Amino acid sequence: MSLLHVQKAFDQLATNEKLIHDLASIDKAEPRFDILVKAGNLDPLLDLQGAILVGISLRDADLRGFNFTNSDLRATEIGRAICDKTTILTGAKLDPADRRMLARKGVVPRRSARRASELHAEAVALYEKGTIYLKHHDYTEARGCFRASQDIFKRLDALSGQGDCLVRLGEISKILLEHDDAQLSWNEAIVLYKQAGDLKGEAACKMNFGDIALRRSDHVTAISYFEAASLLYRMGNDGVGLADCIMRVGTVALRISNHRMASDCFQSGLRLYREIGNALGEANCIMRLGEVALARSDHATAQVCFEDALCLYRGVSDIVGEANCITSLGDVALRASDQATARQCFNGAMALYRKISHVLGEANCVRKIGEAALSESDNATARACFEDALRLYGKVGSILGEAACNNGLGEIAVNEADYSTAMARFLLALTLYQTVPEPYSVGWSHLRLSRIPQNEATAAFHIQRARKAWASINRQDLIEAELPPEK
Repeated sequence: MSLLHVQKAFDQLATNEKLIHDLASIDKAEPRFDILVKAGNLDPLLDLQGAILVGISLRDADLRGFNFTNSDLRATEIGRAICDKTTILTGAKLDPADRRMLARKGVVPRRSARRASELHAEAVALYEKGTIYLKHHDYTEARGCFRASQDIFKRLDALSGQGDCLVRLGEISKILLEHDDAQLSWNEAIVLYKQAGDLKGEAACKMNFGDIALRRSDHVTAISYFEAASLLYRMGNDGVGLADCIMRVGTVALRISNHRMASDCFQSGLRLYREIGNALGEANCIMRLGEVALARSDHATAQVCFEDALCLYRGVSDIVGEANCITSLGDVALRASDQATARQCFNGAMALYRKISHVLGEANCVRKIGEAALSESDNATARACFEDALRLYGKVGSILGEAACNNGLGEIAVNEADYSTAMARFLLALTLYQTVPEPYSVGWSHLRLSRIPQNEATAAFHIQRARKAWASINRQDLIEAELPPEK
């Protein structure tokens, strides 16, 4: 129905003396819509579907038995009309005020089933598109897709869908080290997941909170989140989620040099992944076991683990995992003072990272090549690598990567007895770590600054600051191993 139909009804109404007489008693207002429909010989069940009635008053009209499927009823005041369950409003566009008034009358507009399915498909497609952008580190486009997807899920009252988008938006913020924004997104997602009874979604948020705590080396807080997430995964009978939590607990143990606990966790996770048949999870656990071996200086075992994980990653076509393994094999060679093999591995991994436009992985390899050069006192090559890596880290907004490069450039300056430059670089790295914040690295930055030749008061200041940073994350082991006793 269009305005032309309504005008036709008005025209016919003007020639109907009886109806004009009847309307005179209605406060001389314009004729009611139902009277117009009847006067225009329109079928209220058939002729009003898909009608554009924006701005046409439906106030006080008797709309019982009317079918407004997929019609645009905004600015019509239909909420003040006479409606009941025979008034069909499936897929109709309504003003919020009218929707509330209709709800009070027990008239709840339904969405068009076909339209709802189309919207859901559109939301899912946007979410998947955002995931692809995220994998390629195009965070601006990824955010746009997830926000658009979230808006559609919101229109559909799809709570878990909204939560999934918020989780992804939080993950982007986490990558960009916008931790406050990340936590806001996940807190909002948790509320939605709880309303939907989605234990898996709620657990994923808890695990993300733990990841941020782990990034900051706040291991006590990280463990508490991972344990909370594992409980939810157990309640939801989610074996993969439970294994992921166990893996993360193992990562915490590895960070604090509790190698036995780390190994136990990775072995437990490995068994779970194998039971489920999750080859990617299996590869991740074996890789972590290699990292435990490397931390113990068991280079032979580390090499075997990294090579086994490499085969699994190749089996599931995970290029990032493959490149990570090759990088770790380079770390093994570097620890064994085999700089030639290390460089070969780092260059091989770098080629894979470039193939998939993984800028962060490429930057890590360039930095590691610089570290290999630094270990050989090749300051010129090391400097060029750190500066190149610094540029790459800047592209993806990796503050921690930028800080690591500044530390490397500071070490070169120390080797060259250029202490003013060394101090400037270490201070810049410290500022970057404080931006995150990252107490673990903040402590190391202060320790580096304390070792630059300077007056005793300044050195003591940095020692005290290092102590405070590590104490804030309960790293008494570092305090005892690296700092002099308090006087």
